[in-house]
Amino acid sequence: MIYNLNLDKEYCSGGTRRSRVSAGELPDIPKQALHVSARAANTPLKKLPSPRAVRSRTRIRETHAMQKRCPRCGALNESTADDKLSLCRDCESQSSALANDLVDAAICDLIAELEPRKNDEQTAQDRIRRGIALVGEGKLDEAIVQFDLALENDPCSARAYNSRGYAFVLKREHDRAVEDFDRAIELDPDLAPALVNRGCVHMHQEAYDAALGDFNRALRINDRIPLAYVNRGFVLAAQGHYDAAIADFDRAIQLDPSLANAYQNRAVANIARGEFDRAIEEFTAAIRQQPSYPLAYYGRGFAHMAQGNYAEALSDFGQAVEQDPTLADAWFLRADVARVRGEHQQAIADHSEALRHNPEFRLAYHHRAEIYCELGALDEAIADYSSLIQLQPDMPDAYNHRGQAYAAAGIHALAQTDFDTAIRLDPNHGPALRGQAIVHQAMHHVDEAKAERAAARRLGLDVAEPSD
Repeated sequence: MIYNLNLDKEYCSGGTRRSRVSAGELPDIPKQALHVSARAANTPLKKLPSPRAVRSRTRIRETHAMQKRCPRCGALNESTADDKLSLCRDCESQSSALANDLVDAAICDLIAELEPRKNDEQTAQDRIRRGIALVGEGKLDEAIVQFDLALENDPCSARAYNSRGYAFVLKREHDRAVEDFDRAIELDPDLAPALVNRGCVHMHQEAYDAALGDFNRALRINDRIPLAYVNRGFVLAAQGHYDAAIADFDRAIQLDPSLANAYQNRAVANIARGEFDRAIEEFTAAIRQQPSYPLAYYGRGFAHMAQGNYAEALSDFGQAVEQDPTLADAWFLRADVARVRGEHQQAIADHSEALRHNPEFRLAYHHRAEIYCELGALDEAIADYSSLIQLQPDMPDAYNHRGQAYAAAGIHALAQTDFDTAIRLDPNHGPALRGQAIVHQAMHHVDEAKAERAAARRLGLDVAEPSD
């Protein structure tokens, strides 16, 4: 296990704030900016096509018309430098007051037209923040309701789509999450957090090329997103490009030295390169940043086990399962270490825990069956091999091992059937040919036994001749 899907909650809210205004978001408009001069009042307002706005502009135009004719007596007046309003002197004071009243009324209409939109967007942002808080509390369904309401207020909010997509990811509804991330990116192609989140889903689905494309695009927009480097490094490691992966993990740690999973993933990449000492250092750094990190303990235990440091490995596997009792891999490796140390009952108990948490853990059935055979508990071994065959019916090794257990128990007919099946699945399966020869000899099928011994020798296997 290299890396678990990690969608950082920071990106749920839209991530790093951009200098420009994204789709569906309007900046706050200072009230003084709404004071309209006589000239600016005639400028068309493209965002206000409503009847109220039309009436507002009409009233402002009427105001300008009154500046050419006295509003009280209707007399035309020539404009002068000293008399900008072009009013007759007798009515100047009354006309100025009337014009000011008309302009103020128009301004009030404009403010009233802008205010509902501003309120809707503010409501949408409040609901997004409320939804993000609910995500943090694990109340995903309630959070999604808030994001839905935010989109009713502001259907063009890329941030709301990104946030709802993140909640769908946590619910394991990946198709719906991708739909929301797609829409967020369509509304705002520069929304790097949505690209990172969509890439995480692709990564989880092992669509590595698509994930790599999203992470590359996000980093072209903003090259200071640590999570993008961690995730791209994971994809590169999964594709076998360990040096490039380590470079990405290095960059992530440079940007955020507290990012525990960057150390964890860099350690796994070093294990793939056979550098176990360096891997142990990296796992230790991950644990230092995040003491409750079962995957890091599991990984460090694996590195210790590979170097033969069994006591340290047991300690780390113990920490891993204490922090996460459902971590079947840690139970499995702890069982293998116990088996190497001759602690067979402990090994059986640990394999049983691994299978309790992962009933389809085929290797755990196989290893526990081998321990049962070593202890002479053939019925238990046969039961485990039968479970393995049920999970993987086309596995010749499983039939061969169960055949060996049947043969050891003296149940030659069933052993013969299992060896036959193993050879049918793999005609060159040497151990099954040898086992078949031994069973035929025990059943006094002399000719068949000779033929199978000859076939086994052709595969380079030593088969003892039967004693008289």
